[in-house]
Amino acid sequence: MLAVLSAQAGTATAAPLQMLVFPNPGLFDIAQDGQVLGPGGRLLTRIRQAGGPPFTVQSLPIPRALATGQNQPDHCLVGILRTPEREPHFTWVGP
Repeated sequence: MLAVLSAQAGTATAAPLQMLVFPNPGLFDIAQDGQVLGPGGRLLTRIRQAGGPPFTVQSLPIPRALATGQNQPDHCLVGILRTPEREPHFTWVGP
């Protein structure tokens, strides 16, 4: 799973990191109540249980997730495709 951090990631703050996901059948399935399910949702739950910095998970349509990730500090897009056009706008974490 590839995650990217906003290029504007802020310094340590009291606010938790915002993990942004998007509906992607087979990776992130979004329930009617907004709960993030599927393999990606289960992995995020395991990461949260393992400890580390607190984070919340929010599901957004891809265009809005990209815009939010680029323009808001302390946001991380999870499971987004790495392309040459997106490369300079984020700090990439993953293979």
